[in-house]
Amino acid sequence: MATEPPRGIALATVAVQATYAPEAAETRPARRAEHRARIAELRDAPARSRCGLGLAIALAGALIVGCGTSGPATAVPSGGPASPAPNGSFAPGTPRPAGAYSLTMPTGWRSVRIGSDYASTATTYDALSLRFASSLMSQLTGLPKSASTYAFDGSDATVRSGTLVALTVTEVALPATVNLDAFSAEVGRQASLVAETTVPAQRIETASGPADQFVYQASFAATSAGTPVAAITQVLLVVPSRGYVLTFSTTPSRAPADGPVFAKIARSIVLTP
Repeated sequence: MATEPPRGIALATVAVQATYAPEAAETRPARRAEHRARIAELRDAPARSRCGLGLAIALAGALIVGCGTSGPATAVPSGGPASPAPNGSFAPGTPRPAGAYSLTMPTGWRSVRIGSDYASTATTYDALSLRFASSLMSQLTGLPKSASTYAFDGSDATVRSGTLVALTVTEVALPATVNLDAFSAEVGRQASLVAETTVPAQRIETASGPADQFVYQASFAATSAGTPVAAITQVLLVVPSRGYVLTFSTTPSRAPADGPVFAKIARSIVLTP
């Protein structure tokens, strides 16, 4: 099995903090070549298939940003006042500005304005936990350009534990013909490659209509301390010409408690018309 990346594909190392999977050193390399080959395939796809490449990039960006160690709280408008659309419906061809939605966050969660003074936000937590502050700064400075919301669990107990529990919302421009099923199929395929196991989609209902949810664990580059693992929940929502990816990240040990919180936040999304 080839271990080098396909021609024209460059690799980058991302430093993360999380819990470790003892078997990851054996299970991850077994599918690494397949994962890299798929990236090359998407890169070289013709224009009619380029939508898949965009989805893969959006997924990868969200995953990289969701691999720190923990983070959000209150209502977070993300582009103006919320105005529920009946049954989450939107007229085909209607332009969708970035950030045209709102989310309701639990008490203790905090949102960070995209493009704000990230260093100032992160250093606020230095006195409570340098590990938390460092993880927060790493995630904020690594946000993909497609991110429109970042929020984290800023409760005292979570911060002092050093664990970063966070939400990143990314948006993807889609051809008008791409629906939730098509979007979900591509993101699910990419999630399965990252997780190195099949990740099934679960259909859920949100305040703005149906969405698909993926829940899985992903291991990343091994370090001297072991292989870091993040527990990821991704929720996908599609309206004509735009897809939304809500990526929640936590540690595997916290996943059972954080899962219901993630579900409540995801179901609260309200898109403006």
